[in-house]
Amino acid sequence: MLNDEWAKATPDIQSEWDSAKPETGQADGTVPSNIADFVVGNLAKGVSYGAGSLADIPLNIGRMAYGASRIAASKIGLTNEKPWEAAAAAPDISFPVGKAIFEGPQSELRLKQSERNITPTSTAGKYGARALQFIGGSALGGPANALKNVAVAGASGLTSQGAQDLFPKSDYAPLIGALALPAAASAPSVIRAVRSAVSTPPPLSQEAMLIKQFREDGFVMPPSQINPSIKNTTVESVGGKAATADSASMKNQKNFNRIAAEDITNAANDVGITVPKDKVLSDSALGGILIEAGKFYQKVKDHREMIVADNTYLNGVKNLAGDFQEAAAQFPDIVKNPQIESLIKGLQVTEMTPTAAVQLSKTLRKKSTANLKSFNDQEKIDLGYAQRTAANLVEDLVASNLNTSGNAQLANDWSSARTLIAKVHDVKSVLTERGNVDAVALARLQDKGKPLGGGLEKIANFASAFGKAARTPEKIGSPVSKSQAIASALLGTVGGFSTGGPGAALGALPLVAPPLARAYLLSDRTQNRMAGTAGPAPYSPNPGLGLTIPGSIDPGVGLSQ
Repeated sequence: MLNDEWAKATPDIQSEWDSAKPETGQADGTVPSNIADFVVGNLAKGVSYGAGSLADIPLNIGRMAYGASRIAASKIGLTNEKPWEAAAAAPDISFPVGKAIFEGPQSELRLKQSERNITPTSTAGKYGARALQFIGGSALGGPANALKNVAVAGASGLTSQGAQDLFPKSDYAPLIGALALPAAASAPSVIRAVRSAVSTPPPLSQEAMLIKQFREDGFVMPPSQINPSIKNTTVESVGGKAATADSASMKNQKNFNRIAAEDITNAANDVGITVPKDKVLSDSALGGILIEAGKFYQKVKDHREMIVADNTYLNGVKNLAGDFQEAAAQFPDIVKNPQIESLIKGLQVTEMTPTAAVQLSKTLRKKSTANLKSFNDQEKIDLGYAQRTAANLVEDLVASNLNTSGNAQLANDWSSARTLIAKVHDVKSVLTERGNVDAVALARLQDKGKPLGGGLEKIANFASAFGKAARTPEKIGSPVSKSQAIASALLGTVGGFSTGGPGAALGALPLVAPPLARAYLLSDRTQNRMAGTAGPAPYSPNPGLGLTIPGSIDPGVGLSQ
């Protein structure tokens, strides 16, 4: 009796202690999660399992194949197992790599807390967790179509969870539910692809054919200039428009040099001169080719008949100055070039000896090359263009006279040799000190005179249309801009103070993201898709873009913006 009364009067110390403990703690040491923990945790799980799936999916395919083969073997009597026994013994589907990435080297308490953070406590939370995990996995798809990937992934997570709830006993329901939406979204593309495969594609526009040809020649182009879609302009903004054009120039430069070397090598082979492709683009090598090619001119010097000027030659000489001549006539005190005027006067002859014609051609070519490399002297550049055109007129006149006099073979040999010599002089005039072919300068050269022909013409045509993607490395600055460097320093400092080492890694973002964006835009796959050289549906550029056929625009301008 006394004990009962004492128990009533004495408070239950353990109960009092339990009621006084903070509600934020649990017996296992974890604390309740908040919405931020729930979102971040499930996104991280999606990224981890998505990355791990690169190994887990092949692993599970192997397990499924093994299980299926084991069941099949039991059915046809190759083993002593019953089919149901083989099915029961089949390996389970699991994701060990994704799990290992997600859990990482954490303590047992941290693992329990992570699990608690991502565990939903309601039906809405269950759907939200599945959607967040799918969204996290979509990040592995890269920057292309990022918003679309997030939307489709989130919706797929919802349909996956819904299918699981509708068919709780089916192991395949979540997978079917996850694939339903992407399959529906891709159905129109599949239908278009099938239609395109079985039907005759419409003829490409002149612009589209030009772009396709550029791509087949190996050139790369800033996507926003040929297909200014929201995706292309956004990704190019990340990479930097100027930097993307510069990166394209760097890739194209190797192609310019290769094509020019092959063009000269092929022209040399046509006249029996052997030249190693990898040693063509130097002043010494080009000079040696000129010496060898010059030997073919001796046959023309030995020709005894006079070279008679025709109307084509005389009219060409009168128009050597081009637009400059008209301006000089109206503004003689402002626009004048006495050397061009002297050149025109000196070439106005009715006939010349073959030896004089050959020497005149060689002199004009040599002087033209020297003057065209005087980049800071416009009068000399104008004179160089005139001298180059004059050399073409003289050489055309010699060929015409040889053909007229019945010396067709000599005329053919002369044409082959002059083609090689002209190409060598053209390349010499646009070759930088580092041995790079200046494509934009080559385009200006073509714009001022006869078409270059062959590979040099391909280079000039491209530079005429995409001058910003045809600059030489010597004209391109540092790949890291000042703004990128400043942003990198700020992010690294703020991140380091906030979260330590991992946060400091944010400093690399402004330096890493732009090159990745540029690499994607200038990759063969992206370029081929936009140029229509790969895939079932060739891309047709926007007809209002303003792409102009080479020869009619300033090569330094490129496409209209």
